[in-house]
Formats: sequence, structure tokens, C-alpha cells
Amino acid sequence: MIEMYIVAAKRTIGPVLSVMSAYTQVKKDQHGMVSGAPFREFSEVLPEMSGDTMMTITSAGAVASVNLGYAFEQTLKLLLYLETGQSERKTHPLAVLLRRLPEGVQQKLEAIYESTSDWHDIEVQEDNQDTAALTGERNDERQQTFHRVLRRWDKHDMMQGARYKYADVVPNEPASDRRKRILIPLRAVMVGDRLLENAVAPRIGTSWSINPFGSYSGKPDLKWNPRANRIEAVLPDRTGSETSGSWIVGSVVAVRLREVGFEEWSPGFETPLGSGRISGLKPYTQYDVEVRYRKRHESDDVTPVMTFRHDTESSRELIFSAAGN
Repeated sequence: MIEMYIVAAKRTIGPVLSVMSAYTQVKKDQHGMVSGAPFREFSEVLPEMSGDTMMTITSAGAVASVNLGYAFEQTLKLLLYLETGQSERKTHPLAVLLRRLPEGVQQKLEAIYESTSDWHDIEVQEDNQDTAALTGERNDERQQTFHRVLRRWDKHDMMQGARYKYADVVPNEPASDRRKRILIPLRAVMVGDRLLENAVAPRIGTSWSINPFGSYSGKPDLKWNPRANRIEAVLPDRTGSETSGSWIVGSVVAVRLREVGFEEWSPGFETPLGSGRISGLKPYTQYDVEVRYRKRHESDDVTPVMTFRHDTESSRELIFSAAGN
């Protein structure tokens, strides 16, 4: 259930963080302290956004923080049960739940929070008037302990799920008082992940794999292990976490080529891919290309060899396929 809440928060807030260009680490000085005002430009850009864009940002932040509020509360209650045997059914502020944990566990959670200090959350303040005003504000989490941050979230109802409510605006209040602080979580999501990974999972004897957050930040790192007949892939996300996987290849092809008019073939290479691109060839040259399936076992049937002719152009490359060209 906790995992479901965290994944829901990621899927809600991830696209918004991309629109806001908020996948950035906190700038620090030589002493490791936050330097300058890294989100000053964010504060200046927000008022220029359209009403629809601002509504998307605030609503996504509210929905994501509701899910995170549930996740944090249930995580702290689960740790309370695992460490003390106490089952808590009532709703309490997050800071109160943290203080009910044994001191050693509190210190561990504080260390987990500190391990994410390169990242940030963003707060926005919404004025419920005819023209909504949105002001970006980076709260200085670098100077905060986990307990103080929980108290801040509790005080301003920024983790609404933890209190099972969203602060209502009273119609007869003065317009200047109709304000709501909304959390646009980035660091908070990472903290939730790491609480499961480093505090909950070891306690219940299992492992927790962090789900990707935000769009992927680069090309996948692909490795071919010919002995195991396996492809391994690693893909990083915007926060440095990685998605990895591997799969057994059904067949391997051997490719070699030669210039037309020459008898000897090149040494060639093996690949688990049924097609590919060969670069660095001579331009405007004809090549014979030979593609054959490698036998995986001695009992395998011999696979016929496919040979075709290819003319390179100015790109100095050719495309091969196990199906022929």
C-alpha cells in the first residue's frame, strides 16, 4: 500500500517537475552549505505562466502530497509496530509519530533524510482571488532536521494525506487570508523511497527496489555478455536512480563483410541483434555482407548463410539484417 502511494505521487508530480525544470540539485558552497538563491529564477518565472499552467502545477502538487502524506504516515506507523509492537490506528501529525519511535530509529531516519540533502522541495502559495498569484519559495531544507521538516509540513497542512483533509477556504474570510501553501515534492518523494529501502525493507527481511522518478535522463547502457547469451541494460532517471534489466537472447548472428572484388572476408563480429548499422566504411563502395546464425548447441540445425550486396553512400555506413536486404 505504501509503495502504491509513492508511485502515484511520482506519476503525478514527475511531468510537472519537468515543465518547471525543477530536476536540479541544490547549489552548495565549498563548505557544503546552500549558496545563493537557486530558485530565485523560479519565483520570477511563475507569475508569467498561464492560469492553466499554474492550476496544473498546484493541483499536481496537492494530489502528490496527499499520496505522500498517506505514505509517510503509514511508514512511520509500520516502523512503530515493527520496533515496539504498538499498533496505532488514530491519526497523528507526522512529527508526533516520529517522536514515538525509539531514539535509535529516529536517528536512522534523520540520517536517511540528510542523505537526500542534494535535492529540494518547492513550496508555492496560492491566493484564491480572481487572478491567482503563485509565488515560488524554496524552503531551506538544508538547515532542517527531518523532525523539523515534518513539523513544518504538519503546521501548514502540506502533507494533506497525513491529516486526511485539504484545508478549506472559508468564503467570508478576507481575500488576503485565503491562501494555501502547497508542496511540490521532489526531495520528499526521494525520502519516502529511501525510508522503505533502508529502514522498512531490512526490518522485515526483504529488499526494496526504487522505482524510476521522472523521465529518463540519458541513453541506456547496454552490455552484451556472449558467454551467458544475455543482454544487460541500465537506464538512469532524472534523480540518478537506475532501472536495470537483462534478458536471454534467442539467437546470435555473426556478421562479416568484404569489398566487392576482394576474396578475403573481414574478421567479422557477433551480435544478439537481428539487425544493425555498420559505420566507418568507404563512401560510394560496394560491399558483400554475410550474415549467419551462430549455433547455440551442437545439436542445433545448421542455419543457412545469407549474403547480400550493399552500396554505401556519403554516410559511409550500411544496414544489415538477419532477414536479408
